[in-house]
Amino acid sequence: MLAGVTSRWKQTIAYHFTGNLVNGAYFRPLVTEIVQQAYVIGLHVNAVTCDMGSANRAMFKNFRLVSSKHAVTVNLIPHPCADSRFLHFMYDVPHLIKNVKVGLVNGNEFKLGADIVSRHDLPSNVISLGAIKELVTFQVNDDLKLTLNLGMEMVSNTTHFDKMKVGKALIFFSKSVSAGLHYLVENEGFDNALLTTAWFLHFMNTWFDLMSSRHPATTLSKANTCAYEKAIRHLEETLVVFGGIECGTSWKPWQSGIILSTSSVLDIQRELLARGHHLVLTSRLTQDCLENLFGCVRFKNPVPNALEFRQALKLIMVAQFLKCPASGNYLEDDRPFLADFLDTPKEKLATPDECDEDTFSYLIGELPPDPLSKAQESSLYYLAGYCISGGGGG
Repeated sequence: MLAGVTSRWKQTIAYHFTGNLVNGAYFRPLVTEIVQQAYVIGLHVNAVTCDMGSANRAMFKNFRLVSSKHAVTVNLIPHPCADSRFLHFMYDVPHLIKNVKVGLVNGNEFKLGADIVSRHDLPSNVISLGAIKELVTFQVNDDLKLTLNLGMEMVSNTTHFDKMKVGKALIFFSKSVSAGLHYLVENEGFDNALLTTAWFLHFMNTWFDLMSSRHPATTLSKANTCAYEKAIRHLEETLVVFGGIECGTSWKPWQSGIILSTSSVLDIQRELLARGHHLVLTSRLTQDCLENLFGCVRFKNPVPNALEFRQALKLIMVAQFLKCPASGNYLEDDRPFLADFLDTPKEKLATPDECDEDTFSYLIGELPPDPLSKAQESSLYYLAGYCISGGGGG
């Protein structure tokens, strides 16, 4: 699939059926041909993005890309078609953050380098799942939780399909979990060592926001010099953190992936801004568009065979032409298709203005008779402030 970086579009262009085992070296001529054919019609491919499957890693190796503990990172090659440009390679950012979560949930402790511990004034060098489990246990019986949606299932080994869910990884590496750990240390007397894990969760959350930005607040742009320089420093610090982090006794593939992908984003944004572009939305460098396509293909059958995949892809490709062109001779008919029309509509929730006194009396009557704990009071205080500010986080 091809997708725009400086403009918003996507287009499926090819598919290939493979066996259970495939040599990733065979992908190199296919990728090169796609880049060349795109160039012929005026499309300049800046980056190649894929997940961290073994075949894709083999393809990167065949392109002579390097990302390891004791070697200089090589994340690009001369462009096959344009002498003055480069072709960058990176792994999909959502896949990377899922892999880091799996590494931590599998019981591995991460150990930070001494320079990172000193520079960020951390109490220890250990990042552990145990710290997050302490937060889960602390709030397990509370109705008003310090960290919403953080349950024991988030910190335990799950099924393969659960590991594939990006949403769970983003809850895990969230600022709210980091804040919850800070609360335990500052207000409940927990060990200061939890603050190292809290720092890492916040660090990863910021990294993901910068590497998959969809909003002007996190985009890479020199319009706000201070914000831009801060973002670049964070991405550069990521290279140092994951270059020196220890996880067990061996270098992990996701360490190579994060270093390679972060290096590519730094290079790509530098090149695009130098060419006169005002900002770079890094989410357009992920393969979200491809994953969305796979989600549509798997709508009826989560594990389709080759024939089912081909039929589903044909229907999806035809569906993109159902939208009326702007130059049409008639007004657009806004009726839904029968399949959409038969969907059960979601029940409309009442807004505060629509709630009567009986509703509020019922809600107040449901409050627990026992006094709230200090932690629950803090959660309620934050929730009330959020509501008063209109949901703007003020």
